[in-house]
Amino acid sequence: MIVYLGFRLIEGIIARLPRRLAYAIGVVTSTLAFPLLARQRKALESNLHHVLPDMPGPQLRKLAWRNWLNYTKAWIDFFKIPRMDRRKLGALLSPSGLENLDAAMARGKGVIVVAPHMGSWELAAASWAASFGEIGVMVEQIEPRRLFDHVSALRSRMNIRVIPLSGAPILPAFCIRDANDAYIAIGEPPLFLTPSEDHRADVRGAMEQILATFERYIKSYPDQWHVLEPIWPEKPVVPVVTIPSPPAQAAVGD
Repeated sequence: MIVYLGFRLIEGIIARLPRRLAYAIGVVTSTLAFPLLARQRKALESNLHHVLPDMPGPQLRKLAWRNWLNYTKAWIDFFKIPRMDRRKLGALLSPSGLENLDAAMARGKGVIVVAPHMGSWELAAASWAASFGEIGVMVEQIEPRRLFDHVSALRSRMNIRVIPLSGAPILPAFCIRDANDAYIAIGEPPLFLTPSEDHRADVRGAMEQILATFERYIKSYPDQWHVLEPIWPEKPVVPVVTIPSPPAQAAVGD
């Protein structure tokens, strides 16, 4: 309840402030809070170390701090998006690679967009929904449930909801913050996957292609890859049974 009420209080304040003022307050607050968030800070630094293993410790810590500030700005934008009119929303986002989206949509099966946690993906999704109609997303459930329901309601106001897709092309996409605190939405060439008799190999091949594209962007924009939970365990974990996730299964067909 405290987390939910705190979230709603911050949301209510930030949503009513001018964007630049909200950014200024957010940067000051997050700078003061970052040293206190030991678990999240260590996880972020560990993830960035795996991406940039040769970066010296002091530079890595500075990179993690810049990443945290960009993450704060992304949350501020999330609070403000539902109250923006479409003209202001469009002014914050410049599309790139629309020809790749057109190539994927030409199949007539819709398109599955896959994106790492970079920039403000809600802004890109809301802008897409404003241009092309309702879209569906798969998201991680956050706790408490009441907060998850509220965040889902905010997304629904952006014309975003969860819908099933199968057999559609996969479009790797990225939302990158520019020097003016606007965003560039980039669509990479789509992946047209043909199912074979080896479903496990299909899933593995699709994920390898997707992750190779992700890796290229994450290395180019490490200060915008916002992952505050550890990805790589300290000790290798060997699963007894590997089961493809539902999104991966849907991507390559039944």
